[in-house]
Amino acid sequence: MTYVLSDIHGNLQRFESIMTQINLQTNDTLYVLGDVIDRYAGGIKILRQIMRMPNAEMLIGNHEYMMLNAIGHCKDAVEEKENTNRREKRLWYRNGGMITHEQLKHYRKDIRAEIFDFIRQLPTNLEVEVNGIKYKLVHASPEENYIKSPWNIYDYKNSREFAIWDRWDETQPIPEGYTCNECGVIKIEPIQANGHKWDQAWQYDAAHHWHECLNADCDVKDNDSAKEGYGAHTGGTATCTAEAICKYCHQYYGEKDPANHEGGTQQWTIRTAYVHEQKWSCCGAVIVASEDHEWSDGKCSECGYVCLHDDTDKNHICDICSKVVSNHEDANKDHVCDYCDKVISNHEDSDKDHVCDYCDKVISNHEDADKNHLCDYCGKAISNHEDADKDHVCDYCDKVISNHEDSDKDHVCDYCDKVISNHEDADKNHLCDYCGKPISNHEDADKDHVCDLCGKVITNHVGGKATCKSKAVCEACGKVYGELDKDNHANLRHIDAKAATKSTEGNIEYWYCSGCDKYYADADATKEIKKADTITAKLKDDSKSPQTGDTGNLALWFALLLVSGGAAIGTTVVSRKKKHNR
Repeated sequence: MTYVLSDIHGNLQRFESIMTQINLQTNDTLYVLGDVIDRYAGGIKILRQIMRMPNAEMLIGNHEYMMLNAIGHCKDAVEEKENTNRREKRLWYRNGGMITHEQLKHYRKDIRAEIFDFIRQLPTNLEVEVNGIKYKLVHASPEENYIKSPWNIYDYKNSREFAIWDRWDETQPIPEGYTCNECGVIKIEPIQANGHKWDQAWQYDAAHHWHECLNADCDVKDNDSAKEGYGAHTGGTATCTAEAICKYCHQYYGEKDPANHEGGTQQWTIRTAYVHEQKWSCCGAVIVASEDHEWSDGKCSECGYVCLHDDTDKNHICDICSKVVSNHEDANKDHVCDYCDKVISNHEDSDKDHVCDYCDKVISNHEDADKNHLCDYCGKAISNHEDADKDHVCDYCDKVISNHEDSDKDHVCDYCDKVISNHEDADKNHLCDYCGKPISNHEDADKDHVCDLCGKVITNHVGGKATCKSKAVCEACGKVYGELDKDNHANLRHIDAKAATKSTEGNIEYWYCSGCDKYYADADATKEIKKADTITAKLKDDSKSPQTGDTGNLALWFALLLVSGGAAIGTTVVSRKKKHNR
């Protein structure tokens, strides 16, 4: 079965409906007579579908022709913005091309190039035979009518443009023309004496372009300068990634321009704790070579990198960016900073008790210059009566201060050295009840830290190691004791970096402790980060298909040519399609 379809104009919904109805088979053929794009948003998607169909053939229409003239020489959306043929672009936009252009911007450079290459090679005419009847398929008018047309010298540059745009009426009068004696071609302008038949396709080399004469015996085949349109490539703008495109033949020429980074962006490609580097995204040219950060309050003023801070020397100042990262603390009140070991306060004794008001340490001694048994500083009693010569009289005040006594309770009289008592330990405290001297030692057979004899605690918990999750276990008694150690991680696990994709997020290299549920940027777990800091965003997906627009009025038709017994339909189009409103 043979099917003919024309003037789809981006109506994806109507196109898919028709394809469902005809149910195209492998031995069927579909002819699309141009104007697939513009006016509705599905034009590019329909065009790419036709490109992939093995049993579909397409002719170029005036709308595809307008798109080629407007932006076909531009390699990407950025170049289209600056180097578009503005006159041709306005014509295209007036005929519904804006919606197609917007959709085309969403496609990669290689896909855009594939689309334009496909359109450039599309023919204007096709001859088919169905059921023994020959048909000529064309979007507007057959090319051979170009010479007969009275408008060819006014509206059209060549027969290809004529075939795309004109709706020629054979009943119109033909102006007097000129007939070539060699090829029989009729033109309304004088024909060159040599009878050249110039090919409309451009030929080119590295520096020039031209049209070849199709006559087999043409005498200018080896004389480039004599060929039609011969000239040096011109127009276009070279960039750091691509040569300029000739405005006539649309071919790349010349050299790239390393100073033109059009379409590129300045990107910070390296940002470590100490340095940064900036390059162009388009060609990788270095803008800012690797250099140290310019720190301002812990942030680089040039690249925006935020310092993670490191204070190895414990001076409260970041070793990297010089920002103050901590304050002095003195939890044990020893006048020394717990972090940097510097003295941060002095002793004071406002109540004159010889003890520091801040740390409770003794900071002065008692003195008694007048020997009145009272401290000259605080007024407290600092001595008792003494009798150095053992005359029972106080050395300070001459009062009788003793008889025969045993003041030190050593069982011996202080004056006569007689034994006056024996050791006793009624309360089993290891001390003599009379003199207070130790007469036994502690024992702890069951290792419960408590003396088996007197019941007093005789040892503290020892051994074991606390973590961020668990306290230490005493090696003597097996009991848990002490506090958690936030710097000793019970289960610090290394997580490898993973690259992000278009569908999934990635992550940086990091370390995670399941004991304290914290995240770190280093293996020593000194640089804590948040979970959100470990995640890298999905890659941008720039290949999304454009949305289908409104499905309003559509100039769309198809014909079924029957294999046997069918009717052959021939159509003569008599209306003229103007370049200004089609």
